[in-house]
Amino acid sequence: SVPSAALRRYFEVVLYLLTATGALAVIYTGRLDWISSIIVGGALAFKGVRLARHCGPEISSALATTVVLVYLLFFPIDLWFVSNHLIPGAPAPVLYSALLASVHLLLVATLVRLYSVRTRRDGLFLAMLAWRGLRPAWVIAELSPQWWDWRRWRWAG
Repeated sequence: SVPSAALRRYFEVVLYLLTATGALAVIYTGRLDWISSIIVGGALAFKGVRLARHCGPEISSALATTVVLVYLLFFPIDLWFVSNHLIPGAPAPVLYSALLASVHLLLVATLVRLYSVRTRRDGLFLAMLAWRGLRPAWVIAELSPQWWDWRRWRWAG
């Protein structure tokens, strides 16, 4: 029916915007590596175009689960080698590497689920992942010297 189709479309758009907000908040901190920023930004833009054209899910749920499981196997490599080399000069390299690798995992899981949403349950899971994406942005922003400068200025005034 028309009302349920309109509600479904509204849900898809809002879910996409929530996901984009979470991912772009992490990118906007400026602490995410440029490769991940380009990949995530491009994936969000591509999904936005497909959503505007009323295209359905791009990948199956089984493939989405497989991709996330494969990334979980890659996670230790990301933690100890990839993320560790992306953050030279960090004040606490092991901690920051773990944070960056966790953010990579969260972004992979979020984008894969964004491309495979079919059911209401998938949508709710994606909404939780997208909402969860705002937390690392806040933590990364707190590690930024500009945030502490702003906070000192705010308290002084």
